[in-house]
Amino acid sequence: MPTPEGEHRDGNHFVGMHLVGRRNVQGGYTRISDQDGRELMVTCLTDPLDSIVVDDTRVRHSVTPIEPLNPGQAAVRDVLVLTYDTVVAESAGQIGRSRRRNN
Repeated sequence: MPTPEGEHRDGNHFVGMHLVGRRNVQGGYTRISDQDGRELMVTCLTDPLDSIVVDDTRVRHSVTPIEPLNPGQAAVRDVLVLTYDTVVAESAGQIGRSRRRNN
């Protein structure tokens, strides 16, 4: 099962899901829903570098299981998942400015 926890949030500000490759695969649909479970989008990453980036604070995501198109061969779906958080400056005046210390 690709996401054992089912529909979930990763606990970061943003999540990027990037397809590296898939071979001999059917399924693997990504589902995006709101916090109440209402479906917002269902899509399938099919080509290398197909990507989805979500605001993990606002939506949940899951992926359906994959199965081989040809049962005699392995089914492979490789996805690179990157999570990141925004950085809050100490004060709004520090954004975009380098800090200098007087020594």
